[in-house]
Amino acid sequence: MLYSDRLFLHLAHPRPTPWYTIMKEFAKQLNVSVVPYAEWLSALGAHLNNGPSGVSQVERMRRNPALKLLQFYTDADLDEDREPLGIVRLGIDEALRVSPALSGLKALDGDCVSGWLAAWRKSGFIA
Repeated sequence: MLYSDRLFLHLAHPRPTPWYTIMKEFAKQLNVSVVPYAEWLSALGAHLNNGPSGVSQVERMRRNPALKLLQFYTDADLDEDREPLGIVRLGIDEALRVSPALSGLKALDGDCVSGWLAAWRKSGFIA
């Protein structure tokens, strides 16, 4: 085990993979479509405001938890120099220096997606 004299280290994947690349693989393995973010956001807003008659917004949010984060998604900074949804990229040079395991990670790919899906299915998180 290696130690660092730093009080903290930023831990982030050292080989960023574009969000779309991962989502495209999820879509393929789950047999669903990927739509542009703006289209998805518009449909989400429409579902909140124009959902089934007789169903309250609170009930719609219970049925579709993404609706609870609609404002967050709307306000997200989609700058390509940032992580997905505008999160600032962290400097990881020091973490890479002290962690051979972190520095040796391969880029995320279809095998990673398959592993996540298998674990989520096994846990019952998804069917």
